[in-house]
Amino acid sequence: MKNRMKKLTAAILALCCVPVAGLTASAEGLPHYWGETTWDALEGMEQINTYGLMGGLEAYVSEEDHSLFTVYPVQQIMLFVLNDTIEMEEGGRQIAEILDPYFPGMAEHYGSALSSYASDPVKGYCIASIRRSGTNDRAFELQVEALPENADELESSILLALARKHLISGFYGWGETACYSRAFWEGTGDPMKRISNYYHQYGTTDSAADQEYVDWDAVQAFLDAQYPGLTVDPYDVVYDFYQITGADGLSYREKIELRFELAAKFGCELVLISYAEENYTKGHNGLLKPGDVTLDTDITIVDVIALNRNIMTGDPLCDTAKQNADLNGSGAPDEADSLDLLKYIVGINDSLL
Repeated sequence: MKNRMKKLTAAILALCCVPVAGLTASAEGLPHYWGETTWDALEGMEQINTYGLMGGLEAYVSEEDHSLFTVYPVQQIMLFVLNDTIEMEEGGRQIAEILDPYFPGMAEHYGSALSSYASDPVKGYCIASIRRSGTNDRAFELQVEALPENADELESSILLALARKHLISGFYGWGETACYSRAFWEGTGDPMKRISNYYHQYGTTDSAADQEYVDWDAVQAFLDAQYPGLTVDPYDVVYDFYQITGADGLSYREKIELRFELAAKFGCELVLISYAEENYTKGHNGLLKPGDVTLDTDITIVDVIALNRNIMTGDPLCDTAKQNADLNGSGAPDEADSLDLLKYIVGINDSLL
């Protein structure tokens, strides 16, 4: 029983122990990498205090369906969405060739599996790879072993190289993609019940440092001082579980926070089951730039021509190009957008916005 519970605890904590900064205290104004999730439960979330047990990762709970959400940006991955006019095999080959000067070996090792890699010439291990994304049918991911010192410069250079070849309609740089996790309490679903009697020393990999049992007298003394009316009682004498009673007046967020507090102070295990219903999302598209209809990062008369062709003859524009072309915010590119873009290019207007 103890080993099974420790595995569940380790699984959820291992998933979550990735540092992240900058999360706000409500769903409104969450950072960019929350932008495209379709989880309805993210609405109305409340931030919780995890007492440092998630490696700096912040977490949120939903009062509506009693679940806990965590999120962290994937710092070592770029995501490229291919232009709709380019076939995947050819697009992947061209991406590998463009990345080869930055990561020698990409072009050489590109294959029919729509993946490639570059290796350290001395040590031989993989330092970077590209592969077809499992989250987007038209996307490739570049993953590096570790972010280089010139990460920002490298990102800008790769964006420019891909855009100038008109290969992509979406570009998501370091930290612009994210993974989500959704978890529930094992068993009853109530964080106040079914608390293991076994002590877990968080923040260490030395299992021998774990004591045998939780000091429930100390827990009760703490509750008496900080949460009057709450008591520790047996929950399942057969499997040696305890519960906190008298907590009916606490919200779900308050119950979750209390469990994390007890885990941090007294070693009461956190036993959660994680679900990955939607564990990947994208943030800011680096190709979003008002007026850049051709998605090459420049704004020239060519963008006016591309916009006019779309308006007059129906030449297709991808979603990113449409957003860049819709200068007046009407919801679709139109003649007024074309005129404003032309005025900007010839210097009549100082701004596109």
